[in-house]
Amino acid sequence: MALMIDATRLWSKLYQGSYPLEGVRAHGFRVLVLCAEELQHRVEEPGVVTLHCPLFDDGRPMSPIEWHRAVRTGREVAAHVAAGHRTLVTCAQGRNRSGLVAGIALYELTGRSGEQCVQHIRALRRGALTNDDFVAALYGLPPRIRQGAHPVRRAPQRIGPVHERLSADGTDQGRQTLLRHL
Repeated sequence: MALMIDATRLWSKLYQGSYPLEGVRAHGFRVLVLCAEELQHRVEEPGVVTLHCPLFDDGRPMSPIEWHRAVRTGREVAAHVAAGHRTLVTCAQGRNRSGLVAGIALYELTGRSGEQCVQHIRALRRGALTNDDFVAALYGLPPRIRQGAHPVRRAPQRIGPVHERLSADGTDQGRQTLLRHL
């Protein structure tokens, strides 16, 4: 019996999908990203790098810490994809949390705007990115490259410690500060 994985190819070596039960390596993936907060317990699979990015998708606004985590993981995903590693970004249903992280990775890899990354993902994966907060965060990503310039193909730089970037009151100001440092 063949194992099935729900995954949509978004870019060369970059896939978005729902939580895989098993067989990630058998399908040629070398990196697995777990974005569902409730699904972080996965046992490591030999030969597969597992990145953990626990995020909620329950209607509450995304915290600055979650945004920082998504940006950091999206950049790690971009670095793996740029290095030629087939990467699967997942969450429970393969729609919102995985779409957020995959959108950030596309942004890093292609130099497209956040809005273009959202449109690209929605065109390829039905039902993806319906969380308005995640979409607004992606739309808020600053322009990366001039028209005609080549996409970013280097390893992403790390953001400094999150405590240096968060506002004292925990509002979206923290997210805006992080955006200025991208």
